[in-house]
Amino acid sequence: MYHSISKPGQGLSVSPKDFDAQIEWLVDNGYTPITLGQLKRYWDGEFNVQGKVVVITFDDGYLDNYTDAYPILLKYHAPATIFVITDSIKRDNHMKWSQMQEMHKHGIEFGSHMVYHSNFLHTSHDQIAWELKMSKKDLEAGLNSPVTTFCYPGGGLIPEASDLVREAGYTMAVTTRDTLADRSEDHLLLSRVRVVGGESLQEFASKLQTP
Repeated sequence: MYHSISKPGQGLSVSPKDFDAQIEWLVDNGYTPITLGQLKRYWDGEFNVQGKVVVITFDDGYLDNYTDAYPILLKYHAPATIFVITDSIKRDNHMKWSQMQEMHKHGIEFGSHMVYHSNFLHTSHDQIAWELKMSKKDLEAGLNSPVTTFCYPGGGLIPEASDLVREAGYTMAVTTRDTLADRSEDHLLLSRVRVVGGESLQEFASKLQTP
């Protein structure tokens, strides 16, 4: 789980240099990056992957995902999944449709992060349902491609969370629960390993080692 790829690399921001080293480490150590949508197909036995599977995700759709992360992903032929707040596309520090369309043509998957980044814990069911459907609709129209993946804003979960996401037409969704995802988990409540700025490559690698 990444957010911003930018200098100096603190908190939710990982520096481009560290990000490059992390993706290089994944490739050199037998990991095969795939998208979250491809992970579902892999778990369903419909998609063949050689090596250890890893899904690289980004939350929020910041502009640096295009300017700084994207060239590194291309360098290592690594697809990724980016969760977009659709109302933020109009903001200067977020990606624009033309950039997202370019990335999508080169293997980057886009998923929903709601219209307004509304945390389920503080939002009515009607508003949640509307944002789930509207963000999906807008992304599909803008990218001319199905959108089936979702990320819970702020990691906020309510008992009805996965039902609401399922009803809106998503098949894979991720939380902010900081551990390795497992096939046995509800596919609409998947865990992720959080990557933060400033950690060493050894610390990064240790997070991916299975017990």
